[in-house]
Formats: sequence, structure tokens, C-alpha cells
Amino acid sequence: MPPPHRGCESVLQTKSLSALTSRRDPGRAVRHSEPSKLPVQEAGAERKRRSKRKASRKCSQEEEGAKKKRSGEAQHNQRCIGTHLTRDLENLLQTKTSKTCSKAEFKAKYEELGHLGEGGFGAVYHGYRKEDFLPVAIKHIALDQVICTPVCLNGQIVQFPLEVLLLYKVGGEPGSHGQNAAVTLLDHYELDQELILVMERPAPCMDLFDYVKESGGSLQEHEAKILLRQLVEAMLEIHGKGVSHGDIKFENLLVETGSRAPRLRLIDFGCGSFLEEGLCTRFFGTADYTPPEWYARGCHSAATTTVWQLGVLLYGALTGYFPFSSTMGTLFKRPVIKGELSQYCQNFLRSCLAKNPKSRPTLASLLLHPWLR
Repeated sequence: MPPPHRGCESVLQTKSLSALTSRRDPGRAVRHSEPSKLPVQEAGAERKRRSKRKASRKCSQEEEGAKKKRSGEAQHNQRCIGTHLTRDLENLLQTKTSKTCSKAEFKAKYEELGHLGEGGFGAVYHGYRKEDFLPVAIKHIALDQVICTPVCLNGQIVQFPLEVLLLYKVGGEPGSHGQNAAVTLLDHYELDQELILVMERPAPCMDLFDYVKESGGSLQEHEAKILLRQLVEAMLEIHGKGVSHGDIKFENLLVETGSRAPRLRLIDFGCGSFLEEGLCTRFFGTADYTPPEWYARGCHSAATTTVWQLGVLLYGALTGYFPFSSTMGTLFKRPVIKGELSQYCQNFLRSCLAKNPKSRPTLASLLLHPWLR
């Protein structure tokens, strides 16, 4: 499979995050289940070829990656699903088993309003629950794009949408909205042609991309520190529940802005999975956040990849740029870190963006880093 699409190196070197509005693609991840093999001597020509690909070519690659993802992910979760279901989750699933229903039933409970964004495999709208006017986000996913995994309920094996399962696991029960790092899944509906997910929508809020953009294209170090500490704590929380998000990026983080201090919330578990022991041979995240070990060896671990993605995100929030703009840069270049940042912050960034995954700190040790204390 071809390497994930990236912009030419000069594009990201000359455009800051606040100027990349045209590149913004909320939730659209490059889902590839085989490693990119790019010889050094072919890198320059390959970058030029990638920059000339047409939009239709990109779409076909995403569809091909989606098919591989559905096959590989279903096989993996069939092996491990039984070890991840707690009694509380099993009881919840028994009351929330997906069933075919009419669009009228969905519309009787929720009012769908304007369009919020377009993801790689679905569209998201805002709306509210009619009984109490609770703000909600409503995600529509075509059924042929839904990844399902076998779950044992009441002694029977049933196919259950993986994203639904992960959201119930990390977001708590529908009545617990606002209490967890991840947004809560309130309802899901399986219709004839699509799966509908209804999630809490914190209000007022904006995603981290817009938050950074409204801050002038980058954050001050003290602002970034507040958000990064929350994000590290959030990742520890969901990893503690046996789930890997897999696609930490600006567009998948909401910032609640209704209080004195901003609060981060995690959304979009479409690239998520259950945590695996050892190395993973599948990666479904976004190209700009792909760790170097994936390109070098075709495998990675969820824990060290999460730390890498935190480093990429922090670098972008502080500078307005991605640290690397090509596969070769990810593999071999050192990130250029601004000298005006504190020494603790520079050390934090370098440790997260270490090329060797064994040299990266754990999430728990990051929380104890002097920069976050």
C-alpha cells in the first residue's frame, strides 16, 4: 500500500497552524494496516508523486485502508474481546444492544440541527435532546464503514459496533455525561443504511484546532501546560480502562470554554481499539502523527505511540507548525525547538519525540515531569 498522503515539505515549513485552515480535515485519518516502505534514495521522487495525487485517488486509498482495517480489527478483537468486558459493561450492553429502528424513533427523541464537521467515515451534526434540551453531537456512519466486533451477551455471540463499545467503556453510562475525560455516548441507532451515535456536546466549546487558531496560531507555554497535563491525565484514564484512542490530534480534542480554566474532552474513537500487550502490527491514525517506528519496522505499541502523538500535538500548539513534514523527517530529522521555551518544556518535547520508542517516557512518568508539576 502506498505511504500515507502528506503535503510537500515546503508547505508545512511555510504555513503556520493558523494558516492551515484549508488543510484541516476533522476526524479524517489515514487508515493503513501495512507499513510504508520508502527507500531513502526514492524519497524525493516519492514526495513529488504524492503531492500530485488527485482527490479521487486519496478517497480510493482511504476506502482500501478501511477494508483492511475492518478485516484486521475484527479478527484481533475476536481474540481479545472476552478479556475486556467487565460485569458493569456487559449489563450496560444488554440494555443498549443495537437494533434496527425507524428514523422516526430517532427524530422523536432528538432534534438534529446544523452540520459540525465531516470525518473520514461519517458526518457530525449538532442538536439537542427534546425532553431536556441537552446539547448533543450526532454522528452518522454508513453501515458498510462500521467496524463490528463479536461480544458474548446472554450466552450468545452478537456483532457489536466497536466504536460504540469503546465509547461506552470510556465515557461511562449515559447518565454520567460531563464526568469523564471522554464524551459520553447517550444513544446509538442502527438504521437500514447507517449507524447513528448520539453523544454529549459540551457547551460552550470548540475543538483544539479552533482554540489555538483564536489564540493567534499558537499558545503561550503556561496555557499549553494546563492543557497537556489534562491530556496526559485523560490518556491515563482511558488506558486504565483498557482502551487506546489511537488518533490524538487537534481536531479530536474539545476545549470547554464556559469556566475560568479550559477543560479538555476526548472525542472520536473511530480509530480506537482495545489495548494490546506487546507490539501492534496495525496503525489507523493520522499521517502527521505517525510514529517513526511504524515507518521503520511496521509495528508500534499503543503506549509509546500515544506519547509520540502528545509530543506532536504539544509542538504544534506551541509553535504553530508540525515538527515533521515528511516520512523522512519523521524518521531522521530532529525537531527544531524554540530557544525561548523553558528548559523543562524543551526536555519534555524532546523526550516525547524521541525516535527510539524505548527512550520515550511512560504516561505516568510524564505526569511527574518537572514541566507539568
